[in-house]
Amino acid sequence: MNVLTGAVLFVSAMGVIAGALVALVARRVHTGLVTMLDLWTTASLLRLPDDASWSAIGTVAGLVALRKVVASVLGRHRRAERSST
Repeated sequence: MNVLTGAVLFVSAMGVIAGALVALVARRVHTGLVTMLDLWTTASLLRLPDDASWSAIGTVAGLVALRKVVASVLGRHRRAERSST
């Protein structure tokens, strides 16, 4: 395993841990999910110099799109909850 692969694995694992911690401390699953997806996107971007294939680029694009959808849907849900109270 080279340094880049180790960094990608580390950032991916930290994404799960940081996402869980943020969700617990902030008491908002939305914020934890967005944090986790941000770090997974970072890990995917770190992997690109080592594997600059269309598959790797598609993975990064998919993660970015997923993060945007999750942030948008959960943000809309949270705003709806605030307006109903």
